[in-house]
Amino acid sequence: MFDGEAMVSEVLQFNAEPPEEPEAAEGEEGEEGQEKKEKKPHDPNLWTHTFTTTATINEDAIVKICKSAQSSISLRREDLEVPLVLLPLDLCAMVAGERVLEFGVSLAHTELYEDPFNVAEFNVKISIPEALLTNELEEKLNPLCITIVAAEDMPDHAKYELGGTWKDGKNPSTRSLAELQQECLPVYCKYTFMQPPPPKPKSEEKEQEEEEVEHPDWCCEVVTNSLPQSRKVKFKHKKVFLAGLIHPDDLIQHLKDNKIVVEVHDRDRIPPVSKQGSEESNGDGGEEQETPAIPVWSGLASIDKARAEEPLLENPYAVCAISLAPLCDGRQFVVERNDLGPKRINYPAFSAHIKPTLGDYVESGSVLVVKAELRRPLRSATLFPSG
Repeated sequence: MFDGEAMVSEVLQFNAEPPEEPEAAEGEEGEEGQEKKEKKPHDPNLWTHTFTTTATINEDAIVKICKSAQSSISLRREDLEVPLVLLPLDLCAMVAGERVLEFGVSLAHTELYEDPFNVAEFNVKISIPEALLTNELEEKLNPLCITIVAAEDMPDHAKYELGGTWKDGKNPSTRSLAELQQECLPVYCKYTFMQPPPPKPKSEEKEQEEEEVEHPDWCCEVVTNSLPQSRKVKFKHKKVFLAGLIHPDDLIQHLKDNKIVVEVHDRDRIPPVSKQGSEESNGDGGEEQETPAIPVWSGLASIDKARAEEPLLENPYAVCAISLAPLCDGRQFVVERNDLGPKRINYPAFSAHIKPTLGDYVESGSVLVVKAELRRPLRSATLFPSG
């Protein structure tokens, strides 16, 4: 958690029988007897455990919490070292004033979903008794919380059937939400609050040495949680930037001159599993694996090989530009509702791969709701002349 301390719970006992309670006497009456009658039955598939810890919060700890998800909780078997589920815990929303956070993940892809466990979900709730930031830290760091609330009125069309017509609302160039859920990855958003500075020119001596440059938190790409396709996708994703660590004049100028471009990816195709990769995972490491067969399109080996080496076409997605300029006028709370439009992608005139289906976001009236909140208003720096 906050201090890097690892905590371990007791062993889960599945299908455990509830403790036997003494039967009430025949003539027993009153509130106690009524409570025993109304008590809910024990659920053998529900397991709870409470961790309690204390942490020392300072400026360095707050910066680490906002920079990345430092904490995580895992669910593992006692006889295995590899966890069955690893759930990252992003605690940056507590820096913005939240006191209760809830995280969850489905266990449908694990053995816990089957007999004899029959556990469908793994949920975690984190709460703190008081605000994480003191008044001094709040005044100094001035957290800026950007919330991707929801994407509304996403495209949804009737499933195309052979013989369908435009009058019936069936178009072969559109996809229904059910088809998108089967063919594509769940919906997610991503954006960058402030573009990183251009890289410095490299000298000939340092061309061979590739050093990874660590950018500040506000120059890193932010990716939201993923949710299934639907007409209204409620992300409620929060990201906190410490506005107090940026010079106020630079921040105000950036908010006035630039907009935050948010990408909504609802049509990212599920990557195909290569035959070679599946054979390597199932076969022995010492044996040589056969190369995957080249798909046949034209029957000419040279042409088919060139087409097989062609990269997959870029996935289509929606974009919108969010302006946070009102925060420069002394406001602390802004809600933007912006129209979504398709990203213009130049696809080749001819390709071995099927051209992906574009989303008609404008015709559907798709919008993205974004909220931004500051703990205190932005103030320009005042320079006093010396002497």
